[in-house]
Amino acid sequence: QAEGVVIESHLDSRRGAVATILVSGGVFRVNDWAVAGAEAMRIKDIQNFLGRAVNSVGSSEPAVMLGWSSPPVLGEVVRLAKSREEAEALAQDQAKLGKPEIFLKESGPGKNKAKILNLIIKADVSSSLEAIDMVLKTIKTEEVGYVVVDFGLGEISEGDIKKAVITRAYVVSLHVSISGAVQQLAERSNVAVGVFEVIYELVENIKKKMSDLLDPEVNKIVLGKLKVLAIFKKEGK
Repeated sequence: QAEGVVIESHLDSRRGAVATILVSGGVFRVNDWAVAGAEAMRIKDIQNFLGRAVNSVGSSEPAVMLGWSSPPVLGEVVRLAKSREEAEALAQDQAKLGKPEIFLKESGPGKNKAKILNLIIKADVSSSLEAIDMVLKTIKTEEVGYVVVDFGLGEISEGDIKKAVITRAYVVSLHVSISGAVQQLAERSNVAVGVFEVIYELVENIKKKMSDLLDPEVNKIVLGKLKVLAIFKKEGK
């Protein structure tokens, strides 16, 4: 029984959903049916670590597999199925168990806070999303928090901007760009967008957006006092 684990996944503009699998046992072949979490897929293409197309991949070998409807979650176990029916049955069983989630609302500091920053996060690969989730969890504050209303892989899309309008969210991305047309849509819709190549800059920017939600503190400094002894009024006003 062939089995492997997802060590990387992303959304490619040309090839669609792509996942890198490390095979732990058995052999996967092109046109085989496989199951990863709640998804049953037929392997359309396999590429070895050199990027060359191969018909099969065996134990202890890393390989890129195509044929997914969406990028599988990192750490997900990929199992071989004998038929489409068996693959779909396994996928349904996995769906009942649920799948690992990131950006859980109760994990962020947004719970029970008066001020909340809504976020939509896009990244190039699943590991980038996991890294952002881990770093955001280190933000500790009493007065303001964040909630990730949506996240995904690939470039910022029109759908992201439209969702940001509804949720009043700040759209940020890591290692992915935004097209000119989508940028113009964001500007017309008054949606703030941040595109970053370094995760530290992304998180620092989110911290700044959170601090902007806080009410300003007014500090009064007395410089002195004056007393009006007389007022000299000119003619007219």
